[in-house]
Amino acid sequence: MEKAKKNQTRKTMNKPKRSASAQRIRKILIVSYLFITLASVAAISIPVLLLSSNALKNKVTSLLYTYTSQLVQNSDTYLSGYESQALLLFADSSALQYNPDDASISQETRNATETRLKSTLQRIRVMKNYGDLFLVSPANHLIGTPSLYTQTKYGTMLYSTFHDALAESGGESVWIPVLGKDNSRIYYVRELNPQLLLVASVYAMDFTNVFVTPVDFSDICVRLISQDHTIIYSTTSDDIGQPLPEEIENRLGEHPNSASFSQDYLISEAECSHGFTVVCSVAAKEILSDVYDLRLLTLMIAGSTLLLAILVSFILSKQITKPLAVVMDNLHQRAEYDLLTNLLDKKTFEEHVDRYLSSCEPGISCSYLQIDLDNFKNINDTCGHAVGDEVIASVGALLNSTFRKDDIKGRVGGDEFAVLLCAEGKSPEKLSEITRESCIRLFSSMKYLSTTIAQKTGAKDVTVSASVGIAIFGCDGNNFQELYESADKALYISKRTGKNRFTFYESV
Repeated sequence: MEKAKKNQTRKTMNKPKRSASAQRIRKILIVSYLFITLASVAAISIPVLLLSSNALKNKVTSLLYTYTSQLVQNSDTYLSGYESQALLLFADSSALQYNPDDASISQETRNATETRLKSTLQRIRVMKNYGDLFLVSPANHLIGTPSLYTQTKYGTMLYSTFHDALAESGGESVWIPVLGKDNSRIYYVRELNPQLLLVASVYAMDFTNVFVTPVDFSDICVRLISQDHTIIYSTTSDDIGQPLPEEIENRLGEHPNSASFSQDYLISEAECSHGFTVVCSVAAKEILSDVYDLRLLTLMIAGSTLLLAILVSFILSKQITKPLAVVMDNLHQRAEYDLLTNLLDKKTFEEHVDRYLSSCEPGISCSYLQIDLDNFKNINDTCGHAVGDEVIASVGALLNSTFRKDDIKGRVGGDEFAVLLCAEGKSPEKLSEITRESCIRLFSSMKYLSTTIAQKTGAKDVTVSASVGIAIFGCDGNNFQELYESADKALYISKRTGKNRFTFYESV
């Protein structure tokens, strides 16, 4: 080994200095040329892309928030109009004091009062498109007629349902979105007096006339959401009553009443005075489509420039790379092979076996042998690591001579080896016979290693033997991991039953 290193050093020193210098200068020129070209393209392309992208983002962000704020005003005006109409009831002082559940009120007075209230409700309903407009007492006494939908859904729970929602809000009135799984309307509740509630409803789909989307904003999705982020209205309509999509919800709250850009979405939110929030969102790819076109054009120009630079550098370096090919092959050989045994290393062995097994055609048969030297630690401890290395190297050479060139052989551990024995077109019985004969030849050859190693190293009492576990592809496993596990179990049996023997997994 030392002699080989000296020879290599001598060869390096004997190289013409002029040739080495020329190669070094050529490499520097090629790398410098490519670097300058790349830096120039980047210096032009990156600012263009960033400036155009940021300018468009800022402009669209500002426009979207302005649009969202306008929608909030539209929503507030729309809902306030319903509230204002309902307040006409307060012009009738009898409504503020009337208790339908008071048995002391005469029937004549009761009839007169409720007639006036019904007349007022009728006038209000004519002015606005209410889904519901009625009064209800704790005893569920109704003045006005709830819609069939509301009666069916809440029945005798009318008063308690809406009174509880009002009490939870802590105010005199409240807009209640999406009660339970109802996603068709929004209820407005106001207390006229402790014994009488005003309940009105608005159809959710009526917001279509409120959230009018301009042609330039046709890609934007507009949603009206409640405080728990349930969708009350959406321009896409198919997600009304559903929770806000996670990718949108995760961005809310970071910049309240503002717009922000994420990687995938431009999102704007603004709070309404009625407890709701308007959320506008649009996919970034829709907004930045022009930027993407510009980016594609820039990349095409940059790519063409780099391609030209690569072509020029390839022509200049063509003659230089020829002597380097041999060096690269040697480095590749060292990267994949164990230097001591000239067998594949563990990682490369596994890759080769996996590649072979995955490309196997029907009818190809092979067996996997897991080989472990017996008592190798004793050889290292008693004879030294130099003798141990000689044993490993000799076993590697023995595997190369015992098995065919087409068989895959590797050193997978300190004293562990593995072989994938390939027998094309052989039956399982014939494969087992070939594998058995190969193991017998291997054990027979190992008997002479002790004498050979003693002659080379002067070590005495060196006994070389191995235990082998065997797994058959298709029977004991269909990939490397399965074959390895099966062979390892068979190897354990060989070790436990006396070593210096081979065991098929099928006999375990």
